[in-house]
Amino acid sequence: SISFNESGALVAAVDGGNKLQVFFYPGVVWVDPDLLGESSVEQDTPHLASKQPKILSFADNLVTIREHSGSNLTSSFSRYPPLLHDLIKARKWEDAIRLCRFVDQRFLWAILAGKALDRCHLDSAEIGLASLQSVAKLNYILYIKDLPNEKARVAELALFKRDIKSAEAVLLQCNPPMLYRAIKI
Repeated sequence: SISFNESGALVAAVDGGNKLQVFFYPGVVWVDPDLLGESSVEQDTPHLASKQPKILSFADNLVTIREHSGSNLTSSFSRYPPLLHDLIKARKWEDAIRLCRFVDQRFLWAILAGKALDRCHLDSAEIGLASLQSVAKLNYILYIKDLPNEKARVAELALFKRDIKSAEAVLLQCNPPMLYRAIKI
């Protein structure tokens, strides 16, 4: 069973076994699929060993699940991911970074890094990836930040998101077109 949070930014899933998984930023799969696992938590729920558990509601940080027997089980998770989503939506990047530093949980850093990459806020992406100790990605973001041309940065970020066609289109639409860089892609 799968359910979206009332805010629409979170997804909860429960399988036939005894696992409840909450994805705090499922859209990160379009930005960096490697961060999907980092931006979720999995809870063991031994009481859910029924055949057909069903999520009844998913509001705030509470998930209510109905077991096959008809009984309800409520499970909670961190209240910080919805708050982080709200801060980023309001473009309060410094407050979002402060929240991540205060709580210091990997899933918050993954949400911050993914949202920052999605919104081309490279400074926040750098901090998030550094906190996740993702050295290769961090080095690539630093490389992108050092590029002198804005269009080249946009194209390289599209490449990071594995969107080759967009990267190529950006480079070819430059005036003059960046043919060498587009061919290199």
